[in-house]
Amino acid sequence: MVCRAVVAELLDGARPADRAHLWIVLTGLPWADLGPVQSQSVGATAARLRELGQDVALADIEIAVAAVDSASRLWTRDSDFQRVHDALPELRFFDPRSRSW
Repeated sequence: MVCRAVVAELLDGARPADRAHLWIVLTGLPWADLGPVQSQSVGATAARLRELGQDVALADIEIAVAAVDSASRLWTRDSDFQRVHDALPELRFFDPRSRSW
């Protein structure tokens, strides 16, 4: 499962020669949509983080909200998401070492 923030970050980081193929692969995956309700959750989560003195990129908060809303576990090595978890405790993480798919 992907969301538009993940897709944008992947395409941004891909080599120009790989972008078209990557786009084709990504469009074959299910997408988590961020509509009005999810956008409200992104804003509320960002505000809670700011109240906690945490500065987290809005794209990371969008990714976290998309994961929560789609009942998915987030697979990441980015420590910013641990801070997001402080304001969004519903966020669950995928641990590839657990072999629990």
